[in-house]
Amino acid sequence: MGLFDGCFISLLGPIAFDICGRSGATQAIGFLLGMCSIPLTVGPPIAGLLYDHTGNYFHNCLTRTNNIIREYVLMNKEQTNVLFILVLYRLI
Repeated sequence: MGLFDGCFISLLGPIAFDICGRSGATQAIGFLLGMCSIPLTVGPPIAGLLYDHTGNYFHNCLTRTNNIIREYVLMNKEQTNVLFILVLYRLI
């Protein structure tokens, strides 16, 4: 998990520079890191509580998968292929 977080965090700088330009890049990077700190801090204790309550990791994986699919649908409203999402959800 740390490897994927490291890859994600390392891409924040170039993306912020491309979107905000040279003058706003530092403020954008600070804002993005601040916003990332909330779920990275709160997520593991919630996952631990779910594991303590249920005794397995199924609900943690299901919650993560539902979030990914929901974000995909919200970002691609006009381009969403419902069949693709249903097949993807069924596979997971």
